Amino acid sequence: MKQLAAILLALILCLTAGLALAEQSPVARNGAIAAYTDGDGHIYIPGNPDAVNVAPAEGIAAIDAYRLLFYSENAETAAEDLYMIDLERYEEVLLVQDVHAAALVDDALYYVAGEDRTLLVREDLTDLSTETAYTATEPIDRLYVSAEGLVIQLVDQAGTLVYVRETGNFETYTGSLPRSGLLTEAYEIYLTDSGDLYFKSASGLTVEHIDSDVMAYAALNDHVYYLSHSGSAVRLKGYDPEAMTWQVVLTPEFSVESQLTASAGSLYLLGSDRTVYAVDFQAGAAQPVRSYADLSAYALPEDYDVTGLRIEAMSGLLNVYAVMEAQEALPDFTFIEFTTESETAAPTLRLLDSMVIEGEAPAWEQLKPAAQYETLSRGSRGDAVRAIQQPLYNLGYYDYTVDGIYGPRTEYAVRLLQSDLSLPVNGIADADLQRRILSGKLSAFDPYVALPKGSRGLRVQIMQERLRDLGFLADAADGIFGGRTLKAVQLFQRENALAASESATRNTLMLLYADTAQPCASYIDLYPGDTGYRVRELNNRLKALYYLETNLGSTFTSETTAAIRMFQRMAGLKETGEATQALQQALFAPDAPEAPGYILLKRGDENGRVKNLQRRLKELKYYSGKVGGYYGSATKDAVALFQKKVGLNATGIATVRTQQLLFDPDAPVYVPPTVIGTPVIGLDAYAYRENGAYYLTDDCSPTGYITFSWDVEGDVASYNVRITDEYGDTYIDNDTLLTRTGVSISTLEYDCVYTLQITAYPEDGDDSHVTKAAVKFVRVAAPEMPEEDEIGQVGTPVISIDTVRYTENDISYVEPGAITFHWYAEGQVASYYVEICDESGNVMNSAATVDEQASIRSTAMTPGEIYTVYVYAIPVNGTID
Repeated sequence: MKQLAAILLALILCLTAGLALAEQSPVARNGAIAAYTDGDGHIYIPGNPDAVNVAPAEGIAAIDAYRLLFYSENAETAAEDLYMIDLERYEEVLLVQDVHAAALVDDALYYVAGEDRTLLVREDLTDLSTETAYTATEPIDRLYVSAEGLVIQLVDQAGTLVYVRETGNFETYTGSLPRSGLLTEAYEIYLTDSGDLYFKSASGLTVEHIDSDVMAYAALNDHVYYLSHSGSAVRLKGYDPEAMTWQVVLTPEFSVESQLTASAGSLYLLGSDRTVYAVDFQAGAAQPVRSYADLSAYALPEDYDVTGLRIEAMSGLLNVYAVMEAQEALPDFTFIEFTTESETAAPTLRLLDSMVIEGEAPAWEQLKPAAQYETLSRGSRGDAVRAIQQPLYNLGYYDYTVDGIYGPRTEYAVRLLQSDLSLPVNGIADADLQRRILSGKLSAFDPYVALPKGSRGLRVQIMQERLRDLGFLADAADGIFGGRTLKAVQLFQRENALAASESATRNTLMLLYADTAQPCASYIDLYPGDTGYRVRELNNRLKALYYLETNLGSTFTSETTAAIRMFQRMAGLKETGEATQALQQALFAPDAPEAPGYILLKRGDENGRVKNLQRRLKELKYYSGKVGGYYGSATKDAVALFQKKVGLNATGIATVRTQQLLFDPDAPVYVPPTVIGTPVIGLDAYAYRENGAYYLTDDCSPTGYITFSWDVEGDVASYNVRITDEYGDTYIDNDTLLTRTGVSISTLEYDCVYTLQITAYPEDGDDSHVTKAAVKFVRVAAPEMPEEDEIGQVGTPVISIDTVRYTENDISYVEPGAITFHWYAEGQVASYYVEICDESGNVMNSAATVDEQASIRSTAMTPGEIYTVYVYAIPVNGTID
C-alpha cells in the first residue's frame, strides 16, 4: 500500500539586529537621539525632512550627542567605508576605508580594517589620531561593546577577549556573545542564539536570566518587554529589573511576528497579517495602528519580492520597512544532496512608512539649541549648555571641552554638584540649579573631603571605584560606606604608611586619587558575587592550575567556589570553598598543586597542557608547528587528524577521551599519504561478490536501496560521482562534498553491468594529484522470489524540516531563506512522490524522486500562509492503493 505523511508549515519572518556588517541596522538610537536610513542611501534624523549625509549609507553604526557614524559601500572596491557626521556642524568626514568591523566607545572608535584583520586600531574622534590597540593571534571576526568593556571575537571560534580597564589589557572573555544586545549607562540587555534573555545593571555583580524561548525584546520606562513562547501561545511579558520579576502583559489574540520595538513612550509589535499594533497597557490589549497587507500603493522595486516587514521605533517616530529579496526566474525547488551550510543573501530593507508618534519629541528637537533656564539634560545643546559648562569647568566639576553639548561628562559634573549641594542626584540642570551655577557663589570642587564610615552618595561611590581599580575592594561600588569598604580603606592606609582609622581622611583621599597610587600589594578576602580584577586573577589562577575548564572572567561564581574546594582537597586544606587571604597565598604559591587528570582543550587556549598536547602530536607526526602552548588553527587541524585516525568525531577539540587515546603508549603514528590517497569504496548491502563485481538482488537490502561510501586520506576539495552502464549511458554524474550516495535497486536493469567511479580532487588544485577508483555492480534475479503479499510493504513516511523557529498547534514556523525537508519510510520503498500545497489545496510544486530530502526557497512562499507537504512512499511492486 502506498503510504502518505503530511506536515504543515508557515513562513515566519524573524529579523534581528546583528553585530556583523552584513546585518547593519537601519536605525541607531542613543536615548532620545536617533537616526535612520530609508534604504535608498539617505540618513534622516526624526523631525528633520532633509537627509544629513552626502555619501550613500548602507547602515548606521552608532550615534550619540556629538556624532553619527555610518557605513557606505565603495563603488570602486565594493568594500565598506566608515564615515562620521559632526552633529554640531553637520560636516561629513571619511574615517576608515575598507572596514571589517567597528565599535564606538566614548570618544574612541575601534575598528578592524579589511587589509589586516589581526590589528585592532583605536582612533581618537576628537583629533582623529590613531594607534594600534591590540594585535591578535588570529583574524578578528567582530567587535561588541558589553557592560564589561570592548569585546573582540576571533575567527573560527579561536577565542574571545575583553578589554579590562583596570589592567589595561585584553583578557579572555567568558560571557555569552549575543544575537542582539542593548547597552546603556544603566544596564545591558542581550539575547542569545538559544533564545535566553539576560539583564545586567551597570552596578550589578551578576547577570540576571530573565526568561527562555524569547523571540524579541525592547526597553521602555525602565522595564524590559519581550515576546516569548509559553506552552502553545506567544505572550508579551514585562520584566521589572528592580524587583527581578516578570509578569504577563498580554496574550495576543492574533499571530505575531518576532518583532517588538519601543519609542520614548509606546510599545509596538507586528502581526503576521502585516498589521502594526500598539500595546495598551491599561487595557491589557494590542490595538491595531495600521495594516500593510496591501502594498500596491507603495513604490517598490519591481525586481524584488517583499518577504516581510520590519518595524523600528524611536522617539517621536515609528518606521515600517519592507524586507525584500531579489526575484528568481523560477522557484528553487530541487532535490539535493544535503549540506549543513547554506548561503543566503542579506535582506534588502526599504522604508515603507514613517508614522509620527504624538506627544513625543523627535530627535531633531533634542539637537536644537536650548534656551537659557530651559531644563537641560542629556542631549541638550547650545549656548545655554555652554553657559553652565564654563563655570563647572572653572570650579573643577567638569573636565572636558566647553562644547555646548550636554553629554555624559556634563551630566556627571551636574550629578557631582547636586550631591555636594544635598540636592536630588539626577543629572538634570533645572532653572534653579542653572541660576546657582551662574551665580558665581559656589565653592570650588574639593575632591578630598573626608568621608566617615556610614557616609552615602556619589563621593563614596567615586572612592569605591578607585579602591576597586587599585584592587583594595571587590565589592560593589554602591555609594554606601559599609564594613567591607572600611576594610579596604584601612588596608590602603596601612600600605601607604597612614594610621588606620574609621574614616577616609583627607590625606587618605589625596594619596588614593594621586596618579602615583600603587595597586594593592596584599591579598584580600573574596566572596561569591564579588567582581573586579582581583576576582579575575583568582579565576585565571584556578584555570592555570586546571581547576577550571573555562575562564570565568571577573565574577566569583559557584564554579569558582567548586574549583577552590577541589584545590583545597589537593593541597590538603580544609574544604571550605572560601577565597580567604591564606587560601590565595597557597593558590598563588609557585609549588601550588595542579588538578589531576585531563581537561578539555580547545582553540584559543594557551597553557602548559596545550604545550604538552602539541609535543605529543608532534611525536606522533600529526603536528609540525611550534610547541609554544597556544591552541591555534594548526593545533586544531592536528587534533582533528588524530581523531579521524582513531575513529572519533573530528571536531579539533581535545576532549578528555581524545587526550586519553593520544597519550596512550599504543597511539598510532600518522603516516601521510603521498598527496591524497586513492578512494576506498564500500557498499552497505549486496547478495554476493564475484570477480570483483557486486551482485545485487531485490531483497538484499531491506529498504530497496544500496549506499556506496568512500574515504580518501589527505586534503580533498571535492568528489565527482559517476555511474555508467555497460552501454556507456550515464546514470549519475554529480560533484559533491559528501562521501556517500544511494541507488534504488529497482531502477537498475537486470544483468546490466554498472560502474561507479569516484574521482577525488585535492585542495592543492594540482591535476596530477587527482585520484580515482571504481567498482562494478550488477542487478540479478533472486534465486527464489517472495510471495506476492510479502512484496511492497512500506511504512508511513516520517518528515522533518530544517530549520524550524518554533512549532505551534502542529504548524512548523520557519524563517526566510533555504528550507530543507527530510523524510524516510521503512520497508521496500522504490521511490517517493512529494507535493507542496497552499491553503486552497493548489499544488505549488511536485516531484518524483528516489532521494530523501528536498529544498525550497522562502521567496516561493507567501509570508503568513500555511502550506502542507505531502510525501507518498511508493513500494517496489509499484502498487498504489
